[in-house]
Amino acid sequence: MRIALSLALGLALAACGSEQSGTFDDGEGGEGTYNVDTENGVTTSEITTKDGTARMESGAGVRANLPAGFSVMPGANTVSSSNITTEQGSGSMTMMEIPKPADEVIAFYRKQAEAAGIKIQLEMNSDGTRVIGGEGKDGLAFSLTATEGEGKTSAQLMVGTK
Repeated sequence: MRIALSLALGLALAACGSEQSGTFDDGEGGEGTYNVDTENGVTTSEITTKDGTARMESGAGVRANLPAGFSVMPGANTVSSSNITTEQGSGSMTMMEIPKPADEVIAFYRKQAEAAGIKIQLEMNSDGTRVIGGEGKDGLAFSLTATEGEGKTSAQLMVGTK
């Protein structure tokens, strides 16, 4: 998890300036490096710290690297995807706009999660934003945030392994 946070820190540093590569202090006595390639609207970053290497690709043109049994909902417009790979695990975050009610989006992804052996441990509804999430065997984790509005549902799907 620490390396994923280091990756996020490196991306934030890269976003703050025009530097495409550099080094940073990871806050725990180590040093990380980052490289950002923004060709074709896709950002590819790699962070190396004493804990290992993390690689991330992100952008509108990135296809979500979802585990077996998970897919982008038919009819969804993928706004952006981010795929992260480390020695400890991998994960994907996909932002979508789906021309369906939030209830249908939640039901679609609940079915996929349960079929993958994930036990739903979190269900929340707050001011029109719904969240479900849980964990399964072999460290598989899942969460979906869905907000309905103006004839579509904005959704953020996160699936990964530890």
